[in-house]
Amino acid sequence: MLFSHKKISDLIDPALKAKKKPLERHHLFPRAWLEENVTSEQTEINQMANYALLEWPENIDIGKTPPTEYVPEIQKRFNGQEALWTKTLADHALPESWEKMTYQKFLEERRKLMAGIIKQGFESLA
Repeated sequence: MLFSHKKISDLIDPALKAKKKPLERHHLFPRAWLEENVTSEQTEINQMANYALLEWPENIDIGKTPPTEYVPEIQKRFNGQEALWTKTLADHALPESWEKMTYQKFLEERRKLMAGIIKQGFESLA
């Protein structure tokens, strides 16, 4: 799961009963921020390349904070673990320094990385 040491499989265990879903679909570029600063077009905001799964408290904490502000704060948790940060970016198809990109450039670059991960998955089946 993005920005966490937990695995998604640990949080979707059917034996767990909670009032709130443990995972939420997070807009990497938050919807409210995009609406105020980039576009109000929902099809543009809700691109698959703009989503990642996060634990709900993290998603709430981020709110409408732009990635240029929230990513450096989260990255501090990985101090001394740069290899883990790099692996996290790769595992989630996030380009290096994605938080500094324009929204359009981010979508373009992340789509390429997502396609690469999908291709690797299919190739591993052969």
